[in-house]
Amino acid sequence: MGTNYYVTHNYCEHCQRGDKLHIGKSSCGWKFALKINPSKYNSLGEFKQWLVGKNITNEYGDRISYEELMKKIKSKSKDKSHIGRLTDPLKVINKEEVDLVYYGFS
Repeated sequence: MGTNYYVTHNYCEHCQRGDKLHIGKSSCGWKFALKINPSKYNSLGEFKQWLVGKNITNEYGDRISYEELMKKIKSKSKDKSHIGRLTDPLKVINKEEVDLVYYGFS
């Protein structure tokens, strides 16, 4: 079981909804799967810069701070890689801290 993470754009404080962009998933025993969004970021370094000041939530609607997400990613850096275990292994790149995933997943 895992938890998906999103950045919410056009967020309305009143109704607490907005447009979600899937940024990754954290699953027990696995590296953080960072969903690549080519028009926004293509690496963990670009992701970290892009993410500053964004509204981050998990799939349950809980708000997550930038620092919390970075701590989560770092804590999973020694876990198993998704290489060869996801649908298209050619679209997953194992980097030191995360797996970069180049296709939609949930």
